[in-house]
Amino acid sequence: RPAERLVRSVVPDIAPDRLGRVVQLAGGNPYYLEELLRRVVERGTDGLPDTVLAVIASVIDRQEREARRILRAASVFGETLWRGGVAALLGGHAGDVDVAAWLDALSDREVLTRTGGTRFAGEVEYRFRHGLLREAAYATLTDADRTTAHRLAAEWLERAGEPDALVVAEHFEHGGEPARAIPWLLKAAIAAYDGHAWQAARALVE
Repeated sequence: RPAERLVRSVVPDIAPDRLGRVVQLAGGNPYYLEELLRRVVERGTDGLPDTVLAVIASVIDRQEREARRILRAASVFGETLWRGGVAALLGGHAGDVDVAAWLDALSDREVLTRTGGTRFAGEVEYRFRHGLLREAAYATLTDADRTTAHRLAAEWLERAGEPDALVVAEHFEHGGEPARAIPWLLKAAIAAYDGHAWQAARALVE
């Protein structure tokens, strides 16, 4: 009932059967309901996606080519990302893309959210508004692009001073550079040992 009231407040003249379909597709998840409503307002109720994953994928698909490039690069870092990191992943292709402007535009569209603070001094930090948005963007990367992107992400985090050694190690591993991951795994193991997390330390050493 709360979902139905919300739908009617946004689309007062929606037909009862269409209303029922929107509410059913949302499945009680406020985020899914919001995205479905956004689609109804933009395109009407014809052609609504049949699954929640299709709703999430459609958010990525309807962005401009440059915005999709930004989101793919951003997704490599996880749910939290940084302006400089995204620019580093785009590398030589960043020259024709205004990274800052697109990140702010995606924030205005509520795909990303600009955080109040930042992990790294001098960097602007963003988060994907929902974890599934990040997963949808990450899924559009090819295996080769994913490997290269993780290596570049590890190198950028290394320069930026990432305090979590395991994060850098995992990026190097996913980036096809296991040897470069070893010093970071060792650093993470020592931190776990010093914190008396014996099982974690042993796992990291292994």
